[in-house]
Amino acid sequence: MRLATHVLAVLAFVAFSSMAFAEADAGGAKKEGVHKARPMMCKIVRVDGDKVVVSSGKADAAKESTLATDATTVVTIDGQPGALADLKADQHAQVTPGATADAPVMKIEVLTKAPAKKEGAKKDGAKKDGAKKNGAAAH
Repeated sequence: MRLATHVLAVLAFVAFSSMAFAEADAGGAKKEGVHKARPMMCKIVRVDGDKVVVSSGKADAAKESTLATDATTVVTIDGQPGALADLKADQHAQVTPGATADAPVMKIEVLTKAPAKKEGAKKDGAKKDGAKKNGAAAH
C-alpha cells in the first residue's frame, strides 16, 4: 500500500510538471519576426526622405539606427501633430517601433519643452490636511 502511494505521488508530480513545461513552451514561444512594440528613447540625427536616423545608448557608446516610416507613422512634437520634415537634429524622441522588425515605425514623439507641473501639486511632501511635517495635528 505504501509503495502504491509513493508511485502515485511520483506520477502526479511528473504529470503536473510536464503540464507546466508545456504551458511555458506554448506561451513563451515567439513567432518568427514578431516582437512587442516597446517605445525607446533616442536622439534624432537626421531625416533622409522617409527614413529617420536616430542615435541611442550612452554618449560614449551611442549606436545609430535607420528607421523606416510610412504614411501611417504618427509624428508629434510637444503633443501637437507634426511631420517628418519638422524633426530636427539633436531632438530627443520616444520612438514606438512597428509590430515586426521589418515594419515601419508606428510613432515618433518629440518633447522639446519640459512637461508642465500640475497646478494642485504640493511641494516637499506637504500634507494635504495642513498637518505639520512632524505629524502633529494643526490647531
